[in-house]
Amino acid sequence: MKKIIILGIFIFAIIFIASCTQQTTICGDGFCDKTESCACADCANTDFCQIKNVTQNCDDANECTIDSFNPATNSCVHELTANCCGNNKCEISEYECNLTSYETNCGKDCGLKCPPKLVVHKDQSTKTDDQFSYSCADQNCEQTGPNVFRMKGVSSIQTFISNIGEQTTDIVTSGFVCKRDDTKIALNDYDTYYGTIFRDFFNDGLEKVDGINSRISQANYATYNFKVNITNSISPTPIKCTLVLTSVLYLQNVQDVSITLY
Repeated sequence: MKKIIILGIFIFAIIFIASCTQQTTICGDGFCDKTESCACADCANTDFCQIKNVTQNCDDANECTIDSFNPATNSCVHELTANCCGNNKCEISEYECNLTSYETNCGKDCGLKCPPKLVVHKDQSTKTDDQFSYSCADQNCEQTGPNVFRMKGVSSIQTFISNIGEQTTDIVTSGFVCKRDDTKIALNDYDTYYGTIFRDFFNDGLEKVDGINSRISQANYATYNFKVNITNSISPTPIKCTLVLTSVLYLQNVQDVSITLY
């Protein structure tokens, strides 16, 4: 009886060991078992895994990552590069404001840091400071030179003030002083000189601009107009006007214009 029991135990042990051997997968034994993935070195050189690794596309279309395929994990690796605009890290060189273009070196990672920058200009497309930025605003005005005009009837000259910075400005105001020879003839809106009425304003009649939006907005400029209304027919009368555009922090623009009223 004991022999039969011992024999049974022996046979059971052999079957148990055999079954355990069949179920155990050992990565590194030199055999690619069905249960092993391409991450196991045993399978890395098989035709299936070689084709899969070669054709794996790891390009994430991000210029701030170094893209590669890791055959050990059978997955893509995207390593962020330092000092690259777009890596979601605001690094020292990216935080600074370029004071030529008034753009933050990397707005993607750092946000917009540049302060306002106001320029007074004639050409809307270039938006760079002009020394003589005024031009005619209607057909009753004729420009004969830089900031030199002939005006009749109701007529205006104009210039543009643009904010090329990345933050909104403070209030922009204006003023003027007109002289004939050395005599002051107009200092305030609606001052009159021999039937000629003087006025200046922004946009559609505003006395001031509460703030000019940053260049990020399409509405990042204001128009300034200097207007004369000649109510009486007069002989050609030369005058000179000093036009001043100013804000507390960002603008102090003073230009002289010569006008012949007729």
